[in-house]
Formats: sequence, C-alpha cells, structure tokens
Amino acid sequence: MAEFNCRSAFCVINNPRYDITYKHNEEGDIIKDENGKAVILKQEPTEYHSLTEQQICDDVLNKWVGDDDKRTGAVLFCVSALGLEHLHCVFESEKTFRPLSALKKLFPKVHIEITKGNKKQVEDYINKVGKFEEKGEKIIAKSQVGDIKGCQGKRNDLISMSDIRDLIYSGQTPNDIYRQYPQAIKSKTATEELFYLYRKDNTPPERDVKVHWLFGGTGCGKSYTYIELCEKHGDVNIYRVTDYDHPFDGYQGEPILILDEFRGRISYSYLLTLLDKYRSQVSARYSNKMTLWTEVYITSPFLPTELYQKAAERNDGIDKLEQLTRRIDDIVYCFKYTAENNSGTFYCKYNVDFDLHCDSHAIREQCSHVRHEVSQMGLFTLMDGLTSKFVENKSQGPLPFRHSASRGISDTIKKNQRKSQLKSRKSKTSQTK
Repeated sequence: MAEFNCRSAFCVINNPRYDITYKHNEEGDIIKDENGKAVILKQEPTEYHSLTEQQICDDVLNKWVGDDDKRTGAVLFCVSALGLEHLHCVFESEKTFRPLSALKKLFPKVHIEITKGNKKQVEDYINKVGKFEEKGEKIIAKSQVGDIKGCQGKRNDLISMSDIRDLIYSGQTPNDIYRQYPQAIKSKTATEELFYLYRKDNTPPERDVKVHWLFGGTGCGKSYTYIELCEKHGDVNIYRVTDYDHPFDGYQGEPILILDEFRGRISYSYLLTLLDKYRSQVSARYSNKMTLWTEVYITSPFLPTELYQKAAERNDGIDKLEQLTRRIDDIVYCFKYTAENNSGTFYCKYNVDFDLHCDSHAIREQCSHVRHEVSQMGLFTLMDGLTSKFVENKSQGPLPFRHSASRGISDTIKKNQRKSQLKSRKSKTSQTK
C-alpha cells in the first residue's frame, strides 16, 4: 500500500505479544465483561510472546531503523488502566517516506497517523506528559534512536485529487481517506466515483459468481449473515440491499452483494442479470452501475422455485426456471432450536441437497425432517451439512458457527428424499403423457 510522502508518523501497535480475536454481539460490537475488559474469543502468541518489554521496544525500533542512518524513532511499551499492552511509536526519516508501504510490511497490526505536531508536542507524546498523559496508563519500557523532530509546522492535511487517486490505487477506501484527511470530504462525490472506477477497472467482463440462497422463517438468523461477512471481509466489501425500489443507488463496486429479506420484488429476468457471470449495467440514480460482485447472498423466507415458478411459466419458455437454479451454488435452510431447560437457542443452518433445487416440495419435506430430528434427538446427533451457533439466554452475543459432522443424514431422511424424487418423476411423466 502507498501513502503521501512524509518525514514523521505516529503509530500504535496493540497487543504486541498476541494476535487476538474478540467476542462480538449480534450488532457486531465487542463484548466487555463487568470490569469493562473486552472478552477474548481466541488469542495466539506472536514472535514477541517470550520477550521482555524492553526487548520488544528494541526489536520494533531496530526493524524501522535497520542500517539506515537517516532514520530515527522512539517506542514506548505501555499498559492501559484496563491492562491492555500496547506500543506508542514515532518513526521518522530525513528522507520522505510513504508510511503505509513502509510500516505495514514491518508491522501488519500498526495504526498510523501522519505527525502534525512540532518537536515539543512530539516529545510530549512519546513521553506521555501534558495533554498526552493518559489516566492509569503506565510506561514500562522505552527505546529511542536519534533526535525526534516532528513535522516542524508543515501542513500534512491538504490533499489533491491526484493524491486521492494514488491512495485509492494503493488499496485505501474512501472512508480510510476521510478519517485521515477530513478535507477530502469536500470532494466526496469525486472520491467515491474514483473508487468505483478503480474497482471496475479491476473486474473482468466475465467472472465467476458464487450464489448462496438462505431461506427460513423470521428470527432464524438469516440476516446475521451480514454481520459475519463484515467481520470476515470488512464492511467496505459488502453491499446490502434492503430497498428494492432503488437497490443500487449507493453501490460502489463492492465484491459481495446481499439481497436481504428478498421476496421477489424484482422481475425474474432482472434477477437472472444480477446473478449472471457477465458484467452488466444496472439502473442507479445519476449514473448506472456495473455488476462487479463475485459473490451473492440471498436471504428469503421463500425458496427460489416458490418465488419464480409462475414467472418462468409466463415467459413461455424464454426464461426457464433452470436458468435460475443453475446459477445458485447452494441452498441453505435456516432454523432455530431451543435447548433443554430454555438455557439458550441454537441457530442452525442446513445445506439442502443440490439435486432437489427444482423441487420445492421435496426440499420443504427434507427440512421438516431435519428440524424434527434435531428437536427429538438434540444437537448431539448433528448431521452432515448442519452447522450451528449457540446463544445463551444471559449472554450478550453469539459464538461463531461451529461445524459439525458427527454422522451422515439419517436413513429416515434419505428414504423420504427418495420418495419425494420418485413422486416428482411420476408427476412429470404423467404430465408429459
């Protein structure tokens, strides 16, 4: 990644000894315990796990300075009032450098800000005095090489459109730019158009599009897919449609599309276009957009065949139902199961057999048997294709999905699948005659 040239950068590196994954609630916020500490879901040791605080400071600074006698810097090892270990750093060079490309390679977890203070302000920051003193924070170790100069009054907050273009082409998003350079908000429309064009230029006319159809009743966890995708890919890469009158007015070339609570409010032929592998234009306010996504999630209380069977029939064979089912990679049934003694709820997802995509009755029957088996036997008998997450009644949020495959689909379900398929074939044969 690239950045403006500068000679001084403030940096913070949190949890240098561990790579930490925090527990989130359904809204995507980090859960905290009664003492205000973030609840940790998983933590893995880093290369600094066995080093002392002073050794960590020395190593971080040595990575920056290296053999370059024009580089200087200072690193503080601090512990916050809540016990969070973190590093405060100032990295400088006599020669201008691009902070993101120079520092992100060395320290992937680093948070960077361009230095805007003078020499005294930077010294106050690195020594945690004056307005930079934080209540309850302790300085454990410090390492410094050379003299810290700061930006010496030079403005770094001004930004041109060519600078914005360079930032976008280096991998930054409009929100990244606005946070670091508030002046860029004045050019918001142009910035977002540049961002869209960048994504368009990097998407081929023909691309693979993966389509996932999630169906189930209200409150079964379908829409929580959005939170999970945001946590995995970042919300800047997700475009969620809930307004089907003007669905793509805000589209900026996001690679993942979610059609949430979909009830067939767009035409059958238009849906086929949205799911097609060829890049196409879609209507949007002010300027039409191109379909640049490579993955689509559709959440709905209905199966695709239930929504569009009649529409396909009205088209007199021009757009057959198979054109839709052929585009869908998997159909997932979502349902919830309340644990014994009402201790909590399991939110379950079950991958429907691909061969049944065109048979709504068989799919519904299969899912009914899955629900029945789970409710009768409990989740100790989880079957292939079934995943779940558990939410305790007193918990503030769900755990991630855990994958289970303790055994295959039961003989009862298999038999009923065969019966449904035979009924479907007989029905089609009689209609042909």
